[in-house]
Amino acid sequence: MRLRRAHEIIESSENLEVFFNSDSVWLEDIDDKNNMVQIKILENNENFVVPVENLKETGRELK
Repeated sequence: MRLRRAHEIIESSENLEVFFNSDSVWLEDIDDKNNMVQIKILENNENFVVPVENLKETGRELK
């Protein structure tokens, strides 16, 4: 994923599905300077900071 798209997802009124590895995640915050994103894994609410390029958008909305 690109940094600009991560910003669009965070600012969106839709709940768009994003994956980190095989885990569905919620984007919490973006560090523009370092191209990192704080995420929360939806299954267990664990928080991580990961490189934005490691995130994958599915194009689907979370229900």
